[in-house]
Amino acid sequence: MVEARLIQGEPVEACRIGHAALTVAEQTASDRVAKKLTTVYNRTGDFVKISAVAELRERMRPLVAARA
Repeated sequence: MVEARLIQGEPVEACRIGHAALTVAEQTASDRVAKKLTTVYNRTGDFVKISAVAELRERMRPLVAARA
């Protein structure tokens, strides 16, 4: 969902969805969630100049690093 919104040119909406998803991801130890989180983190790299995306990635970074 986050990736689709970014591709559609809706970065603010993508990040709103991403932050809501992170709230759940921060409370789970699911490997499936961790893999998806890593995928989304990697795919958002092209959008780091958008401040909302940079903030989302900053919040994601510890979760991705902890599960790597």
